[in-house]
Amino acid sequence: MLQRPIATTASSWGSNLPVANCNDALSIINVKIGGQLLPVMIDTSASDIWVESSRCDETCKSSSDSRYDASQSSTFRPVEAAKSDFQYEYLDDVTIKGTHAYETLTLGNIEISNQVFAQASSTVNLENLCDEVGLLGLGFSDASSQEFPALLSNLEDQQITMFSLYLADHNDYQLYMNQATQRKEAIPQQPPTSTASELTFGGVNPQRYINCLIWHELGQFQATGTWSFALDGIKIGSTEVPSSSLATVDSATAGISGPQETVGRI
Repeated sequence: MLQRPIATTASSWGSNLPVANCNDALSIINVKIGGQLLPVMIDTSASDIWVESSRCDETCKSSSDSRYDASQSSTFRPVEAAKSDFQYEYLDDVTIKGTHAYETLTLGNIEISNQVFAQASSTVNLENLCDEVGLLGLGFSDASSQEFPALLSNLEDQQITMFSLYLADHNDYQLYMNQATQRKEAIPQQPPTSTASELTFGGVNPQRYINCLIWHELGQFQATGTWSFALDGIKIGSTEVPSSSLATVDSATAGISGPQETVGRI
């Protein structure tokens, strides 16, 4: 189990947001940006938040009426011109271009003001598997574009309270994934119909595990900006390979990858 923050069902261990499984490839969650409900993928290895803008060109494949529209928000605020440009290239050759802005982001019962996000105006090689219109990065500020504070930093810095508890005092979040929440068709304006998968901020849901949790120290996370930890080894069946590699938890990647030399020995 790795550490850090929040989520809509009240309990003593935090608050939950329902998560939909998109064809065993992506985890989709509904968030509000400027009061507009938008389905976005969860990415634990990214630190930025971006959504397709209503002004996005033909490279955006989502329905135009499901995108973010700044003109419909009273909390939209542009960032300073020197840091306005946004461009991010992912390992699968997907590129997102747009502009940064400040907005109010709502995650269930949690409202974060002045959260920096990007309005995508064009994309390259982006496929919308379940009509998602953006990405919610849950990495650290060190890896965010233009070094803007990431979502997790804002949750802590704004001293947001829930159920009379400071979230900064319970700076964990849990992503529970269950294949039962298959979402083959998009439901842009409705929450996922099943809550078998969930994202919990402000604690860990004890109903989602048995026995004891095993905690791992984060390794070099300030250098990578991601949730990474050192491996002791890799074992599949009777084959065991010692390895001290740094592994990254990436909720936006369906497979498991590793160094060619190590994988070749399995």
